[in-house]
Amino acid sequence: MKKLLVYAAASGFLFTACQKEDPSLPESQSGSKAPTTVTVSPVPATFQKKVLIEFEFVL
Repeated sequence: MKKLLVYAAASGFLFTACQKEDPSLPESQSGSKAPTTVTVSPVPATFQKKVLIEFEFVL
């Protein structure tokens, strides 16, 4: 019974994971649908590195 439930859940995920293709996107030369123009922002001259430090106290 447990195996049947696992198989049913797995098949449900497989069928719901698929998405319909958007026909409004133009096809590129390779056949995949992708935007034709890509805008990339320039790389900044400097950047700040941010660090997260976590402490855990156990009593």
